[in-house]
Amino acid sequence: MFRRVAIIGVGLIGGSFGLTLRKFSLAEVVVGAGRNPENTHLAVKRGALHHGYKTAAEAVANAELVYLSTPVKAIIPTLKEILPYLSPDTIITDAGSTKAEVVRQAESILPPDIFFIGGHPMAGSEQSGIKAASDRLFNNAFYIFTPTEKSSPTALARLKTLAKGLGARVVEMSPEKHDCVVTAISHLPHLIAACLVNTLLAFPDKENFLPLAAGGFKDTTRIAAGSPEMWRDIFLSNQEMVLTAANFFRHQLSLFEEAIARGNGQAIFDFLEQARKIRAGL
Repeated sequence: MFRRVAIIGVGLIGGSFGLTLRKFSLAEVVVGAGRNPENTHLAVKRGALHHGYKTAAEAVANAELVYLSTPVKAIIPTLKEILPYLSPDTIITDAGSTKAEVVRQAESILPPDIFFIGGHPMAGSEQSGIKAASDRLFNNAFYIFTPTEKSSPTALARLKTLAKGLGARVVEMSPEKHDCVVTAISHLPHLIAACLVNTLLAFPDKENFLPLAAGGFKDTTRIAAGSPEMWRDIFLSNQEMVLTAANFFRHQLSLFEEAIARGNGQAIFDFLEQARKIRAGL
């Protein structure tokens, strides 16, 4: 159990983290702060926080664990903002969807008596905000930690125990491997979903299409309803790998287009069958 936990950013992930900490008594006191005072107030009202503060600096005072649940591009600026107010031996983790750059910068600015471990709960939703937070969000979800050779083994062990207490399944990998993995299974799918929705704009009579969208289209594009701010930061912070993945996808699309253009039924069948088998095994 942590004595005092400060959550910076009480949206879907931060709010769910607070709710789950309190549900399973994983912290004695849970406090927090965010950009929007109304969200912080609602987080207290919903039971995600014992107390909310106006600033991150106030919230982290005397915290044993600081949980940074901001958009990716705000993680390092927030860390710099709170650094003068952190106590020795404070453990810091984040919930960002990209890790290599965040971990590198965090380790470069922190003193040796403050411990940062990159983290990523694979438990998001197309919904956002404290109103969508749930004390079941982490249940059976993968929770990835990305330690380096500079990481404190004690801090890592405490965070892994905490994540298991949330009901999550803990996975450990390097920041670079993490970014490669999530590019393929998270970032590229979101890019494709957004492109698919926007492709409708190229069709004549597009205004008549959306009311007819049924299960297949809605299932395929569900994630396109996610926060544009959050996903903008993800794509920009993982730019190189996202562009590489987009090239892989473009190659697959060109193969499928070529098979259709040539009327090659066997190639079309083989392409679809391979995808079906892989998807069925997930």
